[in-house]
Amino acid sequence: MNFNLNLYKYFYEVAYYGSYTKAADSLMISQPSLSYSVKVLENQLNKKLFVRGSKGIELTKYGKFLYNKLDIVFKELQSINEDDDEISGNITLGVRSAFAYKVLPFYINELSKIYPNLQINFVVVTHDKMLDLLKNGDVDVIIDEYSYDGEYNSLELEYSYENIFFTTIDNAKKVKLVTKDLLDGCDICLVETNRISREFEKEYPICKYIKVQSTPIMINMVKNLNIVGLAPLVLISDDIEKGNLARLDTNIKFPKLNMYVTCHRGDKDKKVKAMMEFFKAHFGNYEKSVQNND
Repeated sequence: MNFNLNLYKYFYEVAYYGSYTKAADSLMISQPSLSYSVKVLENQLNKKLFVRGSKGIELTKYGKFLYNKLDIVFKELQSINEDDDEISGNITLGVRSAFAYKVLPFYINELSKIYPNLQINFVVVTHDKMLDLLKNGDVDVIIDEYSYDGEYNSLELEYSYENIFFTTIDNAKKVKLVTKDLLDGCDICLVETNRISREFEKEYPICKYIKVQSTPIMINMVKNLNIVGLAPLVLISDDIEKGNLARLDTNIKFPKLNMYVTCHRGDKDKKVKAMMEFFKAHFGNYEKSVQNND
């Protein structure tokens, strides 16, 4: 068999970025050349590696198998030339308040174990200020519910938050199930800056929305007014586990909204690259730990 490592590298980069355009920019080759190389590899293997899906290109079953194998190989090859201990200095993340409030400390702890010489700082910022901070160099990487194109490189993070309705224990005995009929005139508390909140408000304009600026404020509002709240489960799991709040059943389908980690396109800083790869590989670990504890 004629083995060409570059062909596997090209396939790996396309699978990693989920985009021929982004992979071509990373590899600094033309997109047609990259597409042709992937086709050559598919012909050599006699296997289809990508298919077109609703969100763009998607890996086939064999493509996922090959990507997972190559992920191990290329990371091992990279470790020959790069010593993780060399990654040091300071890096600043731009994050949303909900992420910083509950989830970020877990990931900072994991990052510190992998990169003990790296000082990780973060700035809590609203969505509309994210790009300004990144553009001005005030942060190195941003984590948000939105992807960005053009001069930015956004990686889609694998985990999608599970969103739920919740309320007080007493109110849960009355409400029990949230239906479309119940939403008509119902008071719903939500964090107005969250994308899930915006999407839900568009879909169900019949509700009486009580909009707040942060998850802690929303939790207090739900408790004090004995109303229904809407939030990612991960942000209120502690209150539910302690019996301070109750999850409500619903027959309403929520949209699945992924998170994205973004840096400047072509950023060669090893710290930035390490941060992007860390969140690509480890995002969702916090949620898994919560589920395991449950």
